[in-house]
Amino acid sequence: MSQEREALRVEVERLRKALEDIRGKHTEEVSAIKSQHADALSTIQTTHREEITTIKGQHSEELSTIKTELEESESAKDQAETQYQNLLGRVNTIKSSLGERLKADRAELQEAKEQMTNLSHKMKPSNSE
Repeated sequence: MSQEREALRVEVERLRKALEDIRGKHTEEVSAIKSQHADALSTIQTTHREEITTIKGQHSEELSTIKTELEESESAKDQAETQYQNLLGRVNTIKSSLGERLKADRAELQEAKEQMTNLSHKMKPSNSE
């Protein structure tokens, strides 16, 4: 019985050693997988950061271009509005001036007609003499 016990104890020791070896290999494999995962994750994060930086740069450039175009467009609009207001003022001045001239010409024409009528009346009695 003591031989059987000794054999069982040796077998248990052998199994414990085998279990420790398996645990050691498992720990090494898990550690290696974690390391590979960490490296892959680091690479992905670096690539992601670089892509985000590139996209932000492109976005910033596009935004700057659009802002510049907007400012130029607003400036052109303001210039067109100013030019329109100036032209409108000139047209109103010309309209007013022509209206005054037309009134003066109408008055002058009326006066000329009256003078012609007066002369015509004056000439009629002298023609009958």
